[in-house]
Amino acid sequence: ADVGIGRSPRKDIAKEKARTNGVKNLAAIFETQVQNLAKKFQEEVGEGSDVEINEMFSSATKTVIKKTLNFAIPKKTKYVSEKEDGKTLYSCYVLMAIEPGTVNGSLMDELKNKNQKTYERFRASKAFEDLDAEMKEYEVNEN
Repeated sequence: ADVGIGRSPRKDIAKEKARTNGVKNLAAIFETQVQNLAKKFQEEVGEGSDVEINEMFSSATKTVIKKTLNFAIPKKTKYVSEKEDGKTLYSCYVLMAIEPGTVNGSLMDELKNKNQKTYERFRASKAFEDLDAEMKEYEVNEN
C-alpha cells in the first residue's frame, strides 16, 4: 500500500491526482529503473599564491517505472481544504492498496513465465511442505 497526494481547487481533480500518484508509488515498489549521470570537474590555473581554482559538479537522475497494476484499489480517501490567496484549495490523500493474495498470484505468474525451473522447484518444495503438514496432523489425530 502507499499514499497518493493531489492538490487542486477542484475536489475531483485533487482526487484523480492523488489516485494517479498512489498507483505510481505502488508501481515504484515493484520495479524502478534508475539512471544517474554525475560529472565533477576541478581545475587549478596559475602558480604559487596567484592560483585560481575552478570547480563544477552536476548530477542528473532519471527514474523510469514500468509495471502493470491491474488490482490497485483505493482503500481510504481524505480531503483537507485550506485557503490560499483567498481561494479554497483541496488536498486529497488516497490510500491505494493491492490485496496480498493478488500480489502473490501476480508474482507467481511472473515467476512461472520467467523461469519455469525455479517455479517447478518452488512447487515441489510447497508440495513437500503440504505433505509434511498433513503427516503431522495425521499423527496428532492418531494419538
